[in-house]
Amino acid sequence: MYHSKRGQKPESIEHPLYPVLVENMWGYIDRSGHLIIEPKFDNFGYFQEGLAHVQVGRKWGFIDKTGNIVIEPRFDFAWEFQEGLAAVQVEGKYGYLDKHGNYAIEPKFDNAWSFCEGLAAVEIGGKWGFIEKTGKWAIQPLLDWAFHFSEGLAAAGSGDKRGFIDKAGNFMLEIKFDFFENFREGLARVEVGGKHEYVGGEGNQAIEPGLEIFKISQKSPRKPIKIEVRGKYGYMDKTGNIVIAPKFEGAKDFREGLAAVEAERKYGFIDKQGNYAIEPRFNNAWSFREGLARVAEQHRCGFIDKMGDFVVPPIFYDALDFYNGLAMVEVEEKWGYIDRSGRFVWEPTR
Repeated sequence: MYHSKRGQKPESIEHPLYPVLVENMWGYIDRSGHLIIEPKFDNFGYFQEGLAHVQVGRKWGFIDKTGNIVIEPRFDFAWEFQEGLAAVQVEGKYGYLDKHGNYAIEPKFDNAWSFCEGLAAVEIGGKWGFIEKTGKWAIQPLLDWAFHFSEGLAAAGSGDKRGFIDKAGNFMLEIKFDFFENFREGLARVEVGGKHEYVGGEGNQAIEPGLEIFKISQKSPRKPIKIEVRGKYGYMDKTGNIVIAPKFEGAKDFREGLAAVEAERKYGFIDKQGNYAIEPRFNNAWSFREGLARVAEQHRCGFIDKMGDFVVPPIFYDALDFYNGLAMVEVEEKWGYIDRSGRFVWEPTR
């Protein structure tokens, strides 16, 4: 199943369409489960700003809500439209399309994010900067890395500086934490006490006993292995102050006033004061959307409300979050849609 690496979620719209897989081809249904666009695409994207990106053969293009192709499949990859433009990849370079299929910004970047709050983070020559919708530089490419803007700030790094920049490119907060992400609902997730070490190859380094390894990446068996050792997670506000102490083994963004956190290998939910709204008892948990949160219990997924009660019991092999009233769920390698009561509006298919 395709998931956009840009992390954009489908928009909330009055008459949404939902992707379905039938005999290994993707089409779209409406909220009632009626097939609106016949399954004829090799891969899918969600509708955003009236169009959805779809794959035909090896190329990506865009369709409207009648299923007509409005931008021919000619891109190596494409992302959702956001703020009127869509990022596309052609022969290893990234640019931006308007809704007529014309290049608003020619493909010339080595990497790119979608537009957020009027600017897009792009990489060129190993450095990151931000462009306006005309393609003009708003922030020159002098950064070593950058995320998209959220709530007026973007996480970025340049040399020894790591923190959050404003839309003029000024570092408003310099951060010394091991890990941090963009602000959401006024708070940003941070990690304290993590370690990044290399073992194997020349100059082996030992890993401190008792620390939990949670990510190992190895590009070549002859090269050192990068090992990321988990620290503790908490949250800071936009002044840089820690408002929820780093005491959690895992943590996710705040959404709808609550955040999923891990303590002693179980997930629960905290409010913005750091108090438990739902005590940790789940094997995994994700953010609330439309009043419900996806959680895992005994290797099955279900949905809870903000009291922590199951609204949809944990009976699915996998699931995605609710959007516009439906959630995609997996049953024995087949995917279908349920409503908020857990009733199937589209029986699982593949």
